[in-house]
Amino acid sequence: MVKISAIALLCVLASCAEKEIVNKPVQVDVPVTVPCHAPAVAQPVWAVQAVTVKATMYDRVKALLVDNSQHTAYEGQLEAAVTSCQ
Repeated sequence: MVKISAIALLCVLASCAEKEIVNKPVQVDVPVTVPCHAPAVAQPVWAVQAVTVKATMYDRVKALLVDNSQHTAYEGQLEAAVTSCQ
């Protein structure tokens, strides 16, 4: 009986023995904020700002059409700058 209890005690003590801890690298996908270094987009001089009060209707409409093209180009540059930061 003593042998059986000694073997049982050894088995219990063996199961409590310290096991070797192995540190395995774990990949964690976490988004990291990165500062954006997009170039500053300079605001153009709008054609409408150059129109005087005494300008004819033709000159005003011409300036508005040019201004529309300027706005489209400026918005394209701004969108490109924002897209480069994403």
